[in-house]
Amino acid sequence: VPVEVFQGNPKQFGKQLQYADRRNAPVVIIQGADEKAAGKVQIKDLIEGKRIAETIADNAEWREARAGQEMVEEADMVDAVRRILARHAEERSGGRASGAGGS
Repeated sequence: VPVEVFQGNPKQFGKQLQYADRRNAPVVIIQGADEKAAGKVQIKDLIEGKRIAETIADNAEWREARAGQEMVEEADMVDAVRRILARHAEERSGGRASGAGGS
């Protein structure tokens, strides 16, 4: 899985997500100070987020839905990303088993 790391200005966070979206990144992993202190990361599924965005009418509803986003323990990050990628691979293959070894 190709990976890019961006440690930049938190004020440009939206631009970082836009960059990932333009690069067709399927998943973004976010760890701010609060998540770091708790030993957690936010995993944002950009594919699912786009799909959900098509059905959400306004920004408040979008924030409430936390579309395609979940918080996991740092130790569970790799498994969570694998699960997301396997689900999308299965969807692309028309529901056939992908052999990706998901849970």
